[in-house]
Amino acid sequence: MKGLKNLSLFISILVIFFAILIILSFFGNPISKGVVKVKAYNYLKENCSDYEAKSIEIVYDLVNSSYLVNVYDSGSEEIEFTLVYNYFGCFKKKVSRNISLNKEIVGISLPTLFLFAKL
Repeated sequence: MKGLKNLSLFISILVIFFAILIILSFFGNPISKGVVKVKAYNYLKENCSDYEAKSIEIVYDLVNSSYLVNVYDSGSEEIEFTLVYNYFGCFKKKVSRNISLNKEIVGISLPTLFLFAKL
């Protein structure tokens, strides 16, 4: 009876571990996301004169295992530029774009555009 109880405890811990692993693989690590947020604000503070007028949105890119920090002008839906950080919070590059999130560009939706951007 004791062996069955230990086995069920071990299986429960294994299921919980794999569930957390799957969730983190789709949504990213919340600690890394916090590090990226701080580094993005520091980047804006150092490189943009009107950084208070900017708002950011942090998105985890599952394909590249990186964080995309979309920087918007205040009161606008257009992305001014995107900062790309790796999974550990190290800066990779800055991508300038003028893409509205609610519109399609030449019949290609935004997620499809990100998939083709790597080609």
